[in-house]
Amino acid sequence: FFQAEDGIRDKLVTGVQTCALPILTQIRELHSLEKGRVRIGASESAGNYLLPSLIQRFRRLHPGIRIEVLRQHSAQLVQDVRNNVVDLALISFMPEDKDVEALPLMHDELILIASPGSPLLKKRKLKIEDLGSESFIAHTVSSLSRRRVVEAFKSSNTPLNITMEVAMIETIKKLVAMDLGIAFVPEMCVKDELARRELVRLKLTGFEYQRTLWMARRRNGTLSHAAQEFGRIVIASSPLITP
Repeated sequence: FFQAEDGIRDKLVTGVQTCALPILTQIRELHSLEKGRVRIGASESAGNYLLPSLIQRFRRLHPGIRIEVLRQHSAQLVQDVRNNVVDLALISFMPEDKDVEALPLMHDELILIASPGSPLLKKRKLKIEDLGSESFIAHTVSSLSRRRVVEAFKSSNTPLNITMEVAMIETIKKLVAMDLGIAFVPEMCVKDELARRELVRLKLTGFEYQRTLWMARRRNGTLSHAAQEFGRIVIASSPLITP
């Protein structure tokens, strides 16, 4: 009888250990920087032109951490942070959601680009009023940047002739380089092309708009050590945050 009871007890202990092992492993990973994961959300421009260098720094320090990246527009990313779909997100506006904390990362100017052969380069002082007959290639995403451009043309009584709307900034850049139109884009997205003279910046008198990129995270949520460490690297890279 006692031998049978010991056997049942051993089976129960073994079963509990088997069930607990995955949970204990997850807990160790949560508090470790050797394994685990960090979930990052990013808008198109931040995901393509800011995030890769941040991931590179993180991977050099913590090669065992799994990184998952979700690309989405900024408004949706605020909801994803709030609902714990992602741990952190790089977004293009300051969220009003009280459950989401945001830290400023960098400023990024909205600039007007054209192909190197554009006749507009010959104008010494280019104004919005000079652009009424130009063909514009616009980003399809509704954003504060786009609204500012529309407002500027409206206040100048100048038609904004949008001949193409494109979802990807990379495609917009290629179309502009082919001299199929001009476009307003974030400066961070075209630094390489400007340096190689594949695209040129048109200096526009009377129009300036500078956006701020932010890192968003849950205000009261518990982040894994991996997510906290990635956030630390993001903050350390920001010229807008003093230690």
